[in-house]
Amino acid sequence: MSNHIPSSSLSRAEVEPVAEAVSRPMQSLRRHWIPALIMTLLGAVAGVGLGSAKPVTYTAEARVAVGTGDLATGAIAGFPLAARDMASNYARWINDQGLRNGSTKGVYMAASPIPESSIIRVEGTGTDLAAVKAATKKTAEELVAAANGEGTKLDPQLTFAEYQKATTDWSAAKSAMTKAQNTLDKLQADKASSKASIEEARGELTKAMALETQKLQHMNALGAKYQNQVVNASQAADLVIVRDAEESSNNRTSLIQRTGLLGVIAGGGLGLLLAVTLDRRKRR
Repeated sequence: MSNHIPSSSLSRAEVEPVAEAVSRPMQSLRRHWIPALIMTLLGAVAGVGLGSAKPVTYTAEARVAVGTGDLATGAIAGFPLAARDMASNYARWINDQGLRNGSTKGVYMAASPIPESSIIRVEGTGTDLAAVKAATKKTAEELVAAANGEGTKLDPQLTFAEYQKATTDWSAAKSAMTKAQNTLDKLQADKASSKASIEEARGELTKAMALETQKLQHMNALGAKYQNQVVNASQAADLVIVRDAEESSNNRTSLIQRTGLLGVIAGGGLGLLLAVTLDRRKRR
């Protein structure tokens, strides 16, 4: 007669302790579910509180458009495609650290063109909402100014301001020349005037005339430059802010959800451990 034990009996003998080990914590949890539930709730509350205490990351967005006309009309052949390409290039001014070195006092700046459009999305990210909005607004304005030539030698307003100053300088030089001419005329009319004083006055007049001619040429050159800029200026491809900086998103909700979920998991684990501990004490 063989003493061989059936394999099914061995399997049952091996499985039963494992099943019992798994079922015991669940049985303890069913007996002491209230303390376990309280621990889970406390863990959730602690997780939510931790998430609320963490710094929130805010994102603000401003939008800049290439061109002020209606791109859908197709009045200028190829302009819509060119405007989209320009939007992509202008966005790189910020992303390639060509403008404000990619950041503004703790606010990280980035830009991207909206697909299939001539709109540039300028975004700032940081933990201070007011600073994020201010930096985003300022970066969008600086991008517009840089692209449109504002504040540079190409800006007609600056040229006109230079022209006004040149006009004042020429007027002063002309007055000085007239005064020098009058002085020379008086000396020449006065028979008592010495030859040396007349020659000196004539030299002053020559200098005054040369200065007046120089100032006049400079004024005329600036006037021609301003006229050329006004006549040839085209705003078809200028950048225009179409939406000011506004908060677009923040991670407050997701942050609280993540930490709350971790709190539930940690609290549930502690609750299960507490239920098992209470069950063991009760059996003793």
